[in-house]
Amino acid sequence: MQFHFSFLVTALVLGVVTALYEKSQVISSLTREQIREVLQTNGFGSELIDGKDNILRIIISGMRGSLIIGQASLQFYAAASKVGSEDQMLRAVNLWNLEKRFSRSYVDRDGDPVLELDLDLHGGVTYERVEDFLTTVTKSLLAWTMHMSNTPR
Repeated sequence: MQFHFSFLVTALVLGVVTALYEKSQVISSLTREQIREVLQTNGFGSELIDGKDNILRIIISGMRGSLIIGQASLQFYAAASKVGSEDQMLRAVNLWNLEKRFSRSYVDRDGDPVLELDLDLHGGVTYERVEDFLTTVTKSLLAWTMHMSNTPR
């Protein structure tokens, strides 16, 4: 019985060490399947978009966004409906860009405010860094949504 218990503990420790090793493994590119696995592991749902092998639709706190998978990059993109006048939106996105790091906001060709964040994979990153990027995306999207909705009209 002692041997059986020791074997189970050893197997459990090896499983944890293996999982940690995989999370700390350095990667320089991600496939759509790898991204979906990271999303699922971290509680995000994702949808495939027909005809777009490099884009995943995700929902964060009821808000839609897209993850665009490049050869050595990952980009988050979200657009919102127009709020206020064009001048008010421009002031709001300029203030966002002045005060925030790690993201950018702009008004697109249709006049809608947009939020983008990028993760550069050149030189390699760990899966932990990808998870941290998703945390930054979530916090940024929630803060940006509040910022844009509090824009004076």
